Amino acid sequence: MNSTEVLLIVLREMTAVGHGWRVNWSDFDGQKLCDQLNRIAAWAELALAADVPSDFTEGNEFVDKQLA
Repeated sequence: MNSTEVLLIVLREMTAVGHGWRVNWSDFDGQKLCDQLNRIAAWAELALAADVPSDFTEGNEFVDKQLA
């Protein structure tokens, strides 16, 4: 996966995480946010180093859960 593709997915997922927290601040947990961002970063590092699936959707799944 090239760096542009990785960056586009990272930006999409970071935006989704931000939107998910904005939907419901009542459950805000700084540690959970840190963990979410660390998982995005870890996926990006792996994606740049190896051929990994481009279906990383953790941020979007979080937003869907917050909207439910």
